[in-house]
Amino acid sequence: MGLTIGVDVGGTKVLAGVVDENGQILEQDRQSTPKTDGEAIAEVIAGLVASLRSRHEVDAVGIGAAGWIDLDRANVMFAPNLVWRNEPLKLRVSKLIDLPIVVENDANCHAWAEHRFGAARGRDTVVAVILGTGIGGGIILEGRLYRGGFGIAGEPGHRRDHLHRLRGRSRPGPGGRILPRQQPHTPGLCPPLHPGGDVAAAAAAVDAVCLPRVGAALCVP
Repeated sequence: MGLTIGVDVGGTKVLAGVVDENGQILEQDRQSTPKTDGEAIAEVIAGLVASLRSRHEVDAVGIGAAGWIDLDRANVMFAPNLVWRNEPLKLRVSKLIDLPIVVENDANCHAWAEHRFGAARGRDTVVAVILGTGIGGGIILEGRLYRGGFGIAGEPGHRRDHLHRLRGRSRPGPGGRILPRQQPHTPGLCPPLHPGGDVAAAAAAVDAVCLPRVGAALCVP
């Protein structure tokens, strides 16, 4: 296998990158997600792929979509932060790109990438929790991606988060941009989390008293 292009379609941005067989990213490009227009999303994907192909010899395209993907890895059944409802994503993009295309849930893609090339390399059983505009999950069992009976295993869905439950309010669980603003600071126990991706660093720097609070904010029982 030569070079491939991976496209991450989220609720905020579409990020595309050229990747070699060792998982090294050679070049990236991005655009904002036109989240209310399915055809426009396909056009953005195709435009990014065309731009990267002009500088690299590419064999295939993989699309990681923030939504529930069917067992055929072709259609997005539902996406909480985008307009997709039973969206024929593979068909739409195939009309614009003359390359083999695979569509997969973005969190599954993340879990598989960590299993193959990253922090979970060499591990047969992996659970990945992904923070973006929303929260996603991917599961590796016995070295294989576990997709479940309907293709959506690992997705935590919308849950009440701990802090809002205490205040008597409910809303979908926090994503990467919301979580830092929701974490209160308890002097001597858990340092404040600031917007900009500090969650993992803070979790690694604190003791066991803080970790349950971070877990609660991540909607993990």
